[in-house]
Amino acid sequence: LKQLSEEPLNFYVSFEINEHTGAALSRDEMLARHYNRIQLLQRHCYKEHPDLMRDFALSNIGAIETRDALTAHLSKLSPSQELALLRKLRVLPTDGDPNAPPIPLSS
Repeated sequence: LKQLSEEPLNFYVSFEINEHTGAALSRDEMLARHYNRIQLLQRHCYKEHPDLMRDFALSNIGAIETRDALTAHLSKLSPSQELALLRKLRVLPTDGDPNAPPIPLSS
């Protein structure tokens, strides 16, 4: 029963739409959006941590888009560096936000 109830949810979680028109995105539009997000992550990583993240920033997207590859590259960052990156990419709330998680004191 649990599996049956999760299937529709999984469908809607991966169903991407245009935020302005509400129209479903084509496969090409979804891929372009995905590649743009990965490239943005690469640019921010290189800008903030050029020595640590050079290999990641210069890798082709096909080599780094898996969970294992991303985890391996991002594990080079300290927890505070990871939080700062997530906030810069607006994945987490910014420092001024009262709902923002605290940055750990140790790095």
